[in-house]
Amino acid sequence: LEADTLALMMRRVYDIAGTSGDRCSVYLNGRKLPVKNFVDYCSYFHNGDGHAFAQIGKRWQVLVARSDGDGFEQNSFVNAISTPKGGT
Repeated sequence: LEADTLALMMRRVYDIAGTSGDRCSVYLNGRKLPVKNFVDYCSYFHNGDGHAFAQIGKRWQVLVARSDGDGFEQNSFVNAISTPKGGT
C-alpha cells in the first residue's frame, strides 16, 4: 500500500475509536488504542487547553477548540462517518 493510503486507513481506525464511545474496544496492529471517547479522540487534534465540550442529548457531542497553529482547521462527523469538507 502507498503511504497516503496506509495513513488514511490508520486515521479511520482512530476515527472509529473516537466515535464509537464505550460500545467497543478498537485495536490497531494488535494494540488496543487508548481512545475511550470523543474527548480523548479530540485531544489528538488540540493541546488540551482552550476548548469547550458539550453532550447534547444522547446522540450529539460537540467539541470546539482554538487552533494550535495558523488558520482554520475542522474535523466533523455525521453518523460516525468523517466529513472532511464540513457539511450543513
